[in-house]
Amino acid sequence: TDLTELDISEATALQTIGDEAFYSNQKLTGTLKVGPAVTSIGYYAFASTDLTGIDISEATALQTIGEYAFAGTPLAGQTVYKADGTSFLLN
Repeated sequence: TDLTELDISEATALQTIGDEAFYSNQKLTGTLKVGPAVTSIGYYAFASTDLTGIDISEATALQTIGEYAFAGTPLAGQTVYKADGTSFLLN
């Protein structure tokens, strides 16, 4: 089975998305929804995927997004916001 979409908004035990976790998975498309338990997204975690959106509005614990986590995606260069107004520049 191919992984094409990823919704981790209700994954209460998932705190970290590791370095290169989904690197170069070009079948990963659509919007990534990050839930309140995630504290960090690693380096190159989603680089070279075809993700077209990310929703961190409920990611209250998110503190870091690693360098080049979204490099080579349509999201690179965009700024995303948490509900509290905190923002991240995706690269």
